[in-house]
Amino acid sequence: MGSPIRCFIQGLFIDLNILIHIMMKEVEYRMSITRCSKGLHFYDDTKYDECPHCGVKAKNVNTSVNELNEMVTMAQYNFDDMDMENPMVNNHFMENSIQRQFVNMDFDNDGRTVAYYSSLKGNDFVTGWLVCVSGPEKGRDYRLHHGFNKVGRGYNMDIYIAEDLYISKDTHCSIVYDAKDNLFYLIPAGGCLTYLNGNMLQETFLINSGDVIHIGESEFEFIAFCRGERSWKDKE
Repeated sequence: MGSPIRCFIQGLFIDLNILIHIMMKEVEYRMSITRCSKGLHFYDDTKYDECPHCGVKAKNVNTSVNELNEMVTMAQYNFDDMDMENPMVNNHFMENSIQRQFVNMDFDNDGRTVAYYSSLKGNDFVTGWLVCVSGPEKGRDYRLHHGFNKVGRGYNMDIYIAEDLYISKDTHCSIVYDAKDNLFYLIPAGGCLTYLNGNMLQETFLINSGDVIHIGESEFEFIAFCRGERSWKDKE
């Protein structure tokens, strides 16, 4: 029995257990998210009996935990009973060379999609964007909508920035769109350093297109869609 092979197999299943744990957390978060029967809005069915936007009952879009059962059982091998000379993974023997068996995870990126349809927004019209110009997620863009847009590293954030570990998992800061005045504001969260155009922010501040926001190890350029004479009220 080759010890390198045994170590590899053990490491493979440890990695798989970690993946399953992350996926189960994702499912738990998504279990409360439903879509109205018109298919137009997402909302939290633990807070509302019907869609707060159109007043109709929900069409369930939950992800079943049972879908993960087969992947869970894959991680429950008894290593003492395995043939480590020709170890079997996913019903295939690993002969001559070690081959990794990857699990196909049929997960879309609903973490962000759900955030865009937050029940606190009132609607899902885009009002602007953040573009990451420096940091772990450089090149990505994030949509802004009516009302509060909470920025952080947690799945429940409106602007979800997973890869910058120096950004708070809870709300690091918020970008608020005021539809009445057609203006945007940046609000720092207590205990979290937030910089606007190189200056540390200590209170709510009006922001404009081209302003640069620095949090954690990332910089984001703010781009307003709604500005000046342009707003969604004019297009209704």
